[in-house]
Amino acid sequence: MADEDNIIVQIKELDKVSLDVTEEDSRLAWHGLVQNLSNSDLEWLRAIFKSNVEDDDENGETGLDKNEFLNAISTLYGDERYSLQSQILFTNIAKENDRITWDNFLDFLIDNMCPDVETKLKLDLVSIEHVTHTKNESVAKIVLIETDKYFCYAIILKHGRVGLYDGNLNFLTSYHAIMTREDISRPEDERRRRNRWVTDALFCPDTLLFIITNSARTIVIYEASGLKHVPCWLIISTPNILETVAYKPYKKFDADSTKCVLFAGDCNGEIMSMVFHQPGTSLLRKKRTDDISLFYWEDFLKEKDYVTVKNYGKVHESGVNHIEYFAEKNILLSSSEDSNASVVVKYLNNKRKSAYYKIPKGVGCFAMSTQHKILITGSFNGIIRLWNFLISKAIYVVKEHSCQVVDLKVLDRQEIFIGCFWDGIVKIWDLKEYSCLQTLKLKFPSFAIHGKVIEWGINCIYPGPKRQQPGSGDDAERKKECFGINDIDEKKIESKNDKLREHHIFERSFLLVSCCNHIAKVRMNFNESSIELGFSYPILPPPPLQNSVLIPTNWGLQNEAITTEKFDRELNANVKKQLEELSFILDKNILEERDQRSDINYKIAILESKKEQMKAKVALGAPYLALDIANIQELSLPQSISCPSRKKSKKYADQIKQLLANASNKDEIFSEPSSSRSKSNRSSIVEFPL
Repeated sequence: MADEDNIIVQIKELDKVSLDVTEEDSRLAWHGLVQNLSNSDLEWLRAIFKSNVEDDDENGETGLDKNEFLNAISTLYGDERYSLQSQILFTNIAKENDRITWDNFLDFLIDNMCPDVETKLKLDLVSIEHVTHTKNESVAKIVLIETDKYFCYAIILKHGRVGLYDGNLNFLTSYHAIMTREDISRPEDERRRRNRWVTDALFCPDTLLFIITNSARTIVIYEASGLKHVPCWLIISTPNILETVAYKPYKKFDADSTKCVLFAGDCNGEIMSMVFHQPGTSLLRKKRTDDISLFYWEDFLKEKDYVTVKNYGKVHESGVNHIEYFAEKNILLSSSEDSNASVVVKYLNNKRKSAYYKIPKGVGCFAMSTQHKILITGSFNGIIRLWNFLISKAIYVVKEHSCQVVDLKVLDRQEIFIGCFWDGIVKIWDLKEYSCLQTLKLKFPSFAIHGKVIEWGINCIYPGPKRQQPGSGDDAERKKECFGINDIDEKKIESKNDKLREHHIFERSFLLVSCCNHIAKVRMNFNESSIELGFSYPILPPPPLQNSVLIPTNWGLQNEAITTEKFDRELNANVKKQLEELSFILDKNILEERDQRSDINYKIAILESKKEQMKAKVALGAPYLALDIANIQELSLPQSISCPSRKKSKKYADQIKQLLANASNKDEIFSEPSSSRSKSNRSSIVEFPL
């Protein structure tokens, strides 16, 4: 009977033990215990941990040992059903220690109870670098100047200084942008003025032009095919200050996109578009080939053959702070601090009416995911809102920070978005779950300077350098192609680039965050192996120092030596025959033999001599003295006038002939001596005796 009683007691004890998990090696053996804890249970456990203190302990809390922890769990549930799970939980928390505290308990639960989220992207700070050419001036914007062959950064300072850097942020060269008409004749070191600043800038990849707007109400357009940016056009006296610009490139082989468009939003809340009709030839008319062409706004509107300006009116009640064009939807988005029109969506095809988003205190920045049809807005109070783009309705509100949101970027393929706040906090959110995946603190040196005004610029998050695409062609083909607009096989090259289209522009090895005069270099670690594989390719080199001549591709000579046999073998009979027919061009004496010797050198020498004479006279303030005076031909009576036979009439006729002959001679127009002033006044008067 005693054995039977012991068996019954053991069975009753087993009924009290939870058999949710019986394997001590399981990492989730304690899940059943923790999941049954309510808020009141956690408060009771916290009181047990905090009550176990010692007077001589400076922290106050000594924690619980294993027996105390097991007794607390047993007391909480009223029996020992979770005794096995509580032992496993204590072992996992304490590890090699004998006691655990309330903080240890909470940290363990936070690290292990949160659902496992796939880490699509992780950011790691590499370095925070001082921009070489800034001195103490803040960075206004970083523009990526990139093509299929070349890449460089154009870092623009607040007051107009532009520095060019390669993909590794190595300084290349710098210049000061032209902002007013007076800056054309000023040296670069005298162009900086504190009462004017850069408002926005962008690079046009189809025309290789670099456009800068500023607070002086001007637009300057540079030719940016090389490291030396050449100013081409200056448009002054715009109606208002252009605060932000966006660009729609043209496509040469698309009949519906043969024109490029520059969108601009000004300080008055108005939006306009400038449609350029001849982007493949010239954006605007060139008044001078050797100098910048200047247009006042009224004259700019009259250039109907080159540009058409359309004003969309006052879209916002306050100034437009950001504007962006999305080619996938053919829409234009603009934002401002206007509460009634914080974000406006303009459908350029006019198929739908403009959509208005109303947000208290307006919007400081926004980002758009065309793939997921989600609009993300950032406010000045730190609130981030996610909107259903089609119905203009907020679907989620993120209130995780109190500082201003300064920039937002979306990675469509990764289904995440990145936000940067005023205090240097960078966060990554999941676009589907709306959960924060990572928080990174950027400690810029400007934050440690007492009284320093923190300036974030127009944008602050920029993609890293572009790398050579896999399978983009061998080096020989790369050397033959020039940097510029190429008319030879351009359609073939364009279709080839479409096939080799790279990942999203932010799916690159690094991310740049600018603040004041520093740039943080952040490493982007993607979970997708195909993206990480692309980071092993070299970064594209910067453009050449000198602007290359835009010549057809097949005119370029290869660097490798070509033997005569190979050259003759590749040429066909027709080409050889044409070369023989044109061989006379190499004969230097051909013009002399045909009495057709050119006197071009003599004419050039005469022209240079006249230019020197003109400079000397202009320096004296009398340029008219350098003008060539035409020789006066001898004046005479027409032969058709018959000479009279009468003696008296013949006498008068002879006198008239004499007077005309004297008038032809500059030195004998007047016989009496007089001053040069009187001669000049009477040089055209011919007196006849009565």
